[in-house]
Amino acid sequence: QSNSYFLDDISIELLPQCERPTSVAASNITGNAANISWIDANSSSWTIKYAISAFDPITNNNVSQVTSTTTSIALTGLLPNTMYYVSVQGNCASDNSPWSLQATFSTPCGYLTIPYSDNFESYDNEGFPTCWTKTVTDNYFGWPHIVTNSGFNSYPVYAGSKALGMFTHGNYGDRYAVLPAVDPATNPVNTLQMNFYARN
Repeated sequence: QSNSYFLDDISIELLPQCERPTSVAASNITGNAANISWIDANSSSWTIKYAISAFDPITNNNVSQVTSTTTSIALTGLLPNTMYYVSVQGNCASDNSPWSLQATFSTPCGYLTIPYSDNFESYDNEGFPTCWTKTVTDNYFGWPHIVTNSGFNSYPVYAGSKALGMFTHGNYGDRYAVLPAVDPATNPVNTLQMNFYARN
């Protein structure tokens, strides 16, 4: 067995006196906040950059940026159901460290924003609404899921081209499509009403 390897653009440099932060991680993640921590015994303060897409922390200044004097920080005002990218740089007395390897984390879905509506047009056929959950006792063809009113398997749709399809059969268990929760402190359930179109 033989393999070929190719090298290019080799460089040798002195180790930086201000070493890069390591082990960047997120914890206590909620729909709109997360704690970011890292390991760095050389710096006295740190700069943290974060965004909802991968970025180059050296050249990209059009991202959110905060500073900390401890090896952790709470990021607030985040978006629910969103992936975040984070980089950390140590600030030593004489220099700044290289930026850390980029870490990622995802915020969970938050409470529904009221008023809420969904016509299911933005989802792929046989997909499922974002942040909803399925409660099923079997996985018969993935039901419930999004259906369309065109193609080989076409289904009745009230408006547009898609709907949320449910399927029941005596030989199979119950299945439910469950919306995200509503904040009871902001919108008590006895102040809400729900409307939808249904047919078989």
